[in-house]
Amino acid sequence: MILPFPLRRNTKVLTMLVAVVLLFVIAAATATQLLSIGVPHGSPFGPSIRTGQYIVTLMETLQPYIPSLSRSGGNDRFRIGVFICPVDQRSPGRLLPIGGGFRANDSSTMKLLGGDGRYVWCHIKGLVGVDTRTGKIIRAEDLRRANPGLAESWDDTRRMTVEDRLRVASPDRQHLFELDPDTLRASPVDRSRAIARYPFELKPEDFLTQGAFPSTNEWLGLLSARDAERSYRPGSWVRRGTLADEGSAVRQLFRGTIAPAPQPSAYELLSLSPVPGEGLPGAAFLSSGADRDSVRLSNPEGFLLVYTSSSEQKGTLAVARVDLAGRLVWTIDTGLDRLRLRQILPDPRFPAFIGTRLPVPDKVSEPLLVIIDAQNGTAATNTLWK
Repeated sequence: MILPFPLRRNTKVLTMLVAVVLLFVIAAATATQLLSIGVPHGSPFGPSIRTGQYIVTLMETLQPYIPSLSRSGGNDRFRIGVFICPVDQRSPGRLLPIGGGFRANDSSTMKLLGGDGRYVWCHIKGLVGVDTRTGKIIRAEDLRRANPGLAESWDDTRRMTVEDRLRVASPDRQHLFELDPDTLRASPVDRSRAIARYPFELKPEDFLTQGAFPSTNEWLGLLSARDAERSYRPGSWVRRGTLADEGSAVRQLFRGTIAPAPQPSAYELLSLSPVPGEGLPGAAFLSSGADRDSVRLSNPEGFLLVYTSSSEQKGTLAVARVDLAGRLVWTIDTGLDRLRLRQILPDPRFPAFIGTRLPVPDKVSEPLLVIIDAQNGTAATNTLWK
């Protein structure tokens, strides 16, 4: 059909206007992209956790922005994700996104709650679960739909703990429910299965102890010459879970015989002699937590200790394995700044250490996750700039 001339002209003008608008939109988007500044990587924040076969870390990345003379940091927006790193290093770590548009101060309330083998559970403006297999995000509304008969809002993470399962206590703390990660259905469990939380965040020094107990009548201690002479003479007491001194003094490995003392977890020191070998700066045994015993290894049995690679202030964290007699099996340098060690995640097979490289003038120190294979003494170093 042939259109009247005025209508044809109007159609042509409309087509030209649409084309001009599209070109304008494309040009504006291109200009915005060209003028926007983006950061090359994200950075870790908050404590990392060990869950199953992964070390999990929260990551934040500044979203691209257009620079201006009046730019305010309060206008910055961030993307949040979790970096999941296999402890056995058989596959590379993955950064799983959670969402964007967060303000800088939002991260102060974000934290990892734990993992149940499938999901990593976090507090990100409410409860968020990240499927470690698919990256799928689970939120409180998903749990409400999966549990229509349960009067639970799923929005108060203070009532939640995660060990091998996500558990939530009722508002009156009289009932406890456990979530099945495969069905997302919650079922009542005995309240005794509630996991007690530490009232404070454990620091690296909380995982370092002064001594280890190879048997019921033997003790290994890392002592300075002064401490051995003054405080650990025969007749003195040694205790389980004694935290190591935080100083950088050179400590020698000593081996002693002990007998039970009247107080719990205390032993009388009957004899003490140095184990042949050099002293190590800031040496301490790796323990499983505050007031707990040193981590005991198997195949063959032994213990892990950490020390500073140099007596100088700029020393790196080194790890060593000793057998039950205190003889050195292997040692390895992690490359982490000992003074800026941020976190220890103990384990009898794959202990992990988080910190930064030694400082370099005018540069930001790179954050690292170092996982040690306690069997053979090898280290896998993973950057936490993602």
